[in-house]
Amino acid sequence: MVPGAVPDDARFPPGTVTLEDLSSRGEIVHTVLLPRPTRDPNDPLNWPLWRKYLNFGLVCYYALAVFAFIVVTIPTWAPMNEELGFSYQVLNNSYAIGCGGVAIGAVALTPLALKFGRRQIYIVSTTLQVGICIWEARLQTVADLYLVTFLSCFLGALAEIIIQMTIADIFFIHQRGAMNSIFIFSQQIGNAVAPVVAGYITVGLGWRAVWWAMAILLGVALLLFIFLYEETKFSAILTEGIPPQFTEDIEARQDIHQSSETKKQTNQKSERPVEKIMCEEIPPLYEIDIDESIPTMTYRQRLFKLTVSPGSISQLVMHVYQPFHIMLLIPGILYMAVVYGTSWAIMTIIGTNIAEYMPSPPYNFTPSAVDLMILPVFIGTCIGMAIVEPTCDRLILYLSKKNNGIYEPEMRLWLRLAFVPFVPAGLMMAGCGFWYSLPWPSIAVGFGTASLGISPANSIALTYVTDAYTEILGDTMVGITFIRNLPSMILPFFLLPWINRMGVLNVYIMVSVLSTAIFMIRLVFIYFGKRIRTASADRYRWFASRQFKERG
Repeated sequence: MVPGAVPDDARFPPGTVTLEDLSSRGEIVHTVLLPRPTRDPNDPLNWPLWRKYLNFGLVCYYALAVFAFIVVTIPTWAPMNEELGFSYQVLNNSYAIGCGGVAIGAVALTPLALKFGRRQIYIVSTTLQVGICIWEARLQTVADLYLVTFLSCFLGALAEIIIQMTIADIFFIHQRGAMNSIFIFSQQIGNAVAPVVAGYITVGLGWRAVWWAMAILLGVALLLFIFLYEETKFSAILTEGIPPQFTEDIEARQDIHQSSETKKQTNQKSERPVEKIMCEEIPPLYEIDIDESIPTMTYRQRLFKLTVSPGSISQLVMHVYQPFHIMLLIPGILYMAVVYGTSWAIMTIIGTNIAEYMPSPPYNFTPSAVDLMILPVFIGTCIGMAIVEPTCDRLILYLSKKNNGIYEPEMRLWLRLAFVPFVPAGLMMAGCGFWYSLPWPSIAVGFGTASLGISPANSIALTYVTDAYTEILGDTMVGITFIRNLPSMILPFFLLPWINRMGVLNVYIMVSVLSTAIFMIRLVFIYFGKRIRTASADRYRWFASRQFKERG
């Protein structure tokens, strides 16, 4: 263990940290900055806000562009079928190949980001994606279709995983909830709005123009990353939690304050107050202390900074299979992966049913109108994120204060409970709409309501694993991304036969019940999550010791 690190005992298992410095009266004196930044001005945690927001804005734009890159192919299927003669079976196969590409890409590419840093991976992947867009704009054969779909999704897998690393690199614990909400929002713009725009481009300019537009979108991202994005991987031997002596310092502040107050009340005189004498020797935990003797890197140095972690090829290969080992041995990670996968399974069902039912009687939607049915999903996501973003991080500060300044990652899960009812309510509304041929607004409102409940689940799940398992975050996100894509690979082939056999309403009832049961399991983690983290602490430390050395 790193000297000074918090021992993983029943009080401070991985993820449990002192987040609030409290006075003797239980008032918040300061919010403790975690993870602890170094005194180096080049440490990303010490960057001014404008640099943090610039870097984070670039990766959100990257997420938007990459998720758009993955989903805009569907509106091009009909004209592709007419021009090139690709059957819908071939097109469905390409979708499954793409989902497989995401799962494989997550496993294969994440170790590179862990070893070589973020900037290089962003630039190389974006360059390749621009080339794939140009290839797809000139697509002619089924082999072309399968290859470009696989490669685009293979590279697109990075969008989720590497962005979580970036958030952990530059933001403190009490800021991560808001940042994850913004990331999910950017992701949903790519998922929901891009197909609508692609539909109109296809109608007006032809399906190949969609890929030229994507080449421009990703080309802009490439230029921005080359000239503006800074490496956020920072090599420092630090700990995610507060070292024990820091925890003692906080308690000492409270004791000193109490002692000083007692002396004042008993009229004991002192040349210098005890509080002032003692606190001068206690290091601040709530402010950034920069060592002015360390030079700040120039613009050129920041852009050409290399952060290659030491380690053998075998260690690099180990990160291909280690994520699955982690999933089996750490229950919190497995559960959050299942939550994330369930959310995406519901979104897959929504998208598949819109494409299947809305063009048919009694709705008879045109292709562009079918694309517009995705907008209620986007609106629901926006509402959910607008509520979660400002609320989640404030909630953990409030609950930490109530817990004597101690933060537990499970504190974030309380907010998720408020959104659970929206998922079955929205699904039942949409299911009844399809079954009874109700007017399309009832279906749109149902899908929007369900997405309002789903989007906070994704944001909170990602933030939970970032806070609780920071030192193995890369491997953790590989497993989560793999699980997330399993429903997307399987459901398109089995959903319609399932509906034909049971009826659409019964399918929606079953999905509502199963998803609600999965989401409510979080009660187990709310009440017993700390014990679960304590029980798996040794396994967590073992996996953390096998990581490429970065912060932590």
